[in-house]
Amino acid sequence: MAKLRRKRSEEKPQLIRFGNREIETLGWSEGFWGDLYHRSMTVYWPVFFGSAAAIFVALNAVFGFLYSLGHEPIANAAENGALAYFYFSIETLATVGYGDMHPQTNYGHLIATVEIFTGMSFLAVMTGLIFARFSRPRARFVFANTAVITRHEGQQALMIRTANARHDTISRASARLWLIRAERTKKASSCAAFTSSSSIAASIRCSS
Repeated sequence: MAKLRRKRSEEKPQLIRFGNREIETLGWSEGFWGDLYHRSMTVYWPVFFGSAAAIFVALNAVFGFLYSLGHEPIANAAENGALAYFYFSIETLATVGYGDMHPQTNYGHLIATVEIFTGMSFLAVMTGLIFARFSRPRARFVFANTAVITRHEGQQALMIRTANARHDTISRASARLWLIRAERTKKASSCAAFTSSSSIAASIRCSS
């Protein structure tokens, strides 16, 4: 038990991004492959396209190396060196195929078949992710820097000013306020408690 407490105390806090806000967590161990889809949907656009370009170059480098292992598997490529296999890999992975270079051995056809399947899968995944990122609705609100505690309709209330940042109208809007506060349980362990807006309103009325 002492080792477990010592290990928890040595853990470094991590920042988790929710939209435009960052929350500091302790004891959160999330690997890179833990939720790859959510990571792909929430990273910034430059990071997204940069990662896609890095994967694209890495795949072509791997397949170009596999082509170079064979004995002249690609026509009109041996005299141009290993760089020609890399360029042929790009043409094959993108399913372009100019015709100057083409597989001429069984080994070349085998690697090209695997690469075409990989390229089609990569293109389908990228198309789905880009469409999902563009089609995801996002609300844009501007909040005031400070909240005000004053009387509203004869009762003391917490007032937060917000406005729509988009050039359109909002109809049938509803809002809920959550209060996050640190509490300590009977076992002397700290945790975060979430309180809804109805409980907040009730506590404000009681205090007034």
